[in-house]
Amino acid sequence: NGNEAKPAFVNTRLYGRESLPYEMYDYNTLEMINIEPKFIYRMFDDCFYRFNSSRRDREMVDLKRLFYEFISRMLLSMKHRYMSIETYDELCRLIDIFFDNGAMRYTDTAKLLKCVEMLQTQMNIIQHSGITREQINRLFLRMKDKAILAIANVLSSERKENNEEQRHLQFFTVESMGFDNGSDKVFERILKSIGRLGTKNAAFYMYDEPVIYTPDSFEGFPQFLRIICVVRDGHVNIIPEARQRCKLKDIFARTELPSKAKGFLTFPVFHRDNIYGLLLCEPVGDIYNRGEYIALQLGRALYLNDLDSPSLLSSSH
Repeated sequence: NGNEAKPAFVNTRLYGRESLPYEMYDYNTLEMINIEPKFIYRMFDDCFYRFNSSRRDREMVDLKRLFYEFISRMLLSMKHRYMSIETYDELCRLIDIFFDNGAMRYTDTAKLLKCVEMLQTQMNIIQHSGITREQINRLFLRMKDKAILAIANVLSSERKENNEEQRHLQFFTVESMGFDNGSDKVFERILKSIGRLGTKNAAFYMYDEPVIYTPDSFEGFPQFLRIICVVRDGHVNIIPEARQRCKLKDIFARTELPSKAKGFLTFPVFHRDNIYGLLLCEPVGDIYNRGEYIALQLGRALYLNDLDSPSLLSSSH
């Protein structure tokens, strides 16, 4: 809003990969015996460190509360040295619900397994022997198995998504490549095939003419551009010419943008030195990684068709 930006400090905690050691919470025996809620929630925050900073729907299972339920009851059984068959079966059910509802999205496998092992070791020290100890250890084993199974399912799903994305990209390449020189249908075909690039909610803005980027002489972007099309739930809607033009500062305020989208990320659409416009994508899934690739493919299609039909972009006005 034209105000001067001031520096600010944000408290953070870094979590490294296995090659970078990181601090982990030390599970205190006294806290475990007393079954303090703060201790259990701190344990959850340590294990599932991405949870508090993630965007979640109201309809989602409250994983933090669910974690408290089965861990506190395990600790209570350990304290009283007794766990009924009904309690054991119920804890198995809660653990299954916890991992089946995406708990592994908020942690790393190695970190979680290490946390579980630390907790299991402390509980075994307190609970020296007996049936209850065997039941608790089986519950920990169930947690580990469910965690590994969840990761395996994620990897399988990612492979399917990658194959689907490759298929969509092939369709986009075929559909967007036109050979009828000078035809407006080339540009229209590119727009209609944007939905093939794997973003369900998006918007594509173009400058009146491609901006030539040269580091030594670049003076900035034009203040006006045009919203060419939007993607809603994977379906492309081309915006009528009379409603396209807008100011650069208003690109996130257009009423044509998909209302269900939870915000947008912006990627420049370019090829070589030509910047054609901006692609707005909803921040879901791995769009942070794929968005730039999607924008590059779109820029490449525009560039190649511009070479094939020099009047392509100007004719789209």
